[in-house]
Amino acid sequence: MKYYDLKDNKYFGLFGSDTLDEEGYNRFSQLERKKIASINKDVSYLATNSAGILAKFITNSKKVVVKAKLNDKPNMAHMPATGQCGMDLYVYDENIHDYALLDVTMLDINKDEYEIDLGHFTTNKNRRYILHLPLYIGVKEIYIALDDEAIVYSDKFNNNERIVVYGTSITQGGCVSRPGMLHTNILSRWLDYEFLNYGFSGSAFAEKEIAEIIGKRKNTKLLIIDVEANAGIDERMEENLPIFLQEYKKYQPKVPIILTSRILFALDLYNQERVKLREFYHNFLVSLTKKYNELGEKMYFLDGSKFFADNFTEYTVDGIHPTDLGSWAIAKAYNNFLRKVLP
Repeated sequence: MKYYDLKDNKYFGLFGSDTLDEEGYNRFSQLERKKIASINKDVSYLATNSAGILAKFITNSKKVVVKAKLNDKPNMAHMPATGQCGMDLYVYDENIHDYALLDVTMLDINKDEYEIDLGHFTTNKNRRYILHLPLYIGVKEIYIALDDEAIVYSDKFNNNERIVVYGTSITQGGCVSRPGMLHTNILSRWLDYEFLNYGFSGSAFAEKEIAEIIGKRKNTKLLIIDVEANAGIDERMEENLPIFLQEYKKYQPKVPIILTSRILFALDLYNQERVKLREFYHNFLVSLTKKYNELGEKMYFLDGSKFFADNFTEYTVDGIHPTDLGSWAIAKAYNNFLRKVLP
């Protein structure tokens, strides 16, 4: 077989980050991480995690092998190693007219590297693939091995503009079973848009400096802000979010923005203080949206408490972080809303 560096753009289209010309698969550049470290050192680290980054390519190889070197070994108690550190490969299925899962990397949790066969076919026809990168770990290098005589070339999205999502651990992918089940990755496949995922576990506090960094991302179609689960546990969202929006609009004055309230947590059944806080921030986000609408701005409010039907506690791993079922429900809610908002 012949090995190809995933960063070779002659063969692979890489999406989900503007900083892939640097070493690794990071969501913020080295300079951006250095700048934000003094404000929020956890974001500086989490920006090295490859959540939402993916590769699109076409090949007639009967076999596809993924070889990766990670920054660390799997180490999460409530998230599968396949989601934290693994990758999954999707192939376009002409019968269902959609991308279908082909295979996922089953890695050795005692190692920080793997080389895994993600399935093979009996014929060498051209097929379109999407490879989703790990959600909660940094990746040093990735190689794709294909048949010696196979052809391979990069694929792309039909839409050139990108959708940017800024949020919490839920946005980053905690705690789905594999990367393809992250709701922004699901939406990317459904809507055929590149998504820039800026989910930062436990660290989404809507600082002005984050607004500046993501505000400089080009070709932005839409910004989604879903930070209440972090910034809304105290007064930070009330204090920071208006300043965040002002800063972002310096760079992207015409980009529509969706403000999303948090999903329901198990503690909403019995912790009245948290329920009151959630209700306060629900009203705060509605009021903030209305304020911008009165100024003629395209600002939308999306009620995250409506994402899960029936017994909402059954959609999470730990009462907070969605399972695959929960992530799928979030994707469906966003999909319905985005199809109304996007032209």
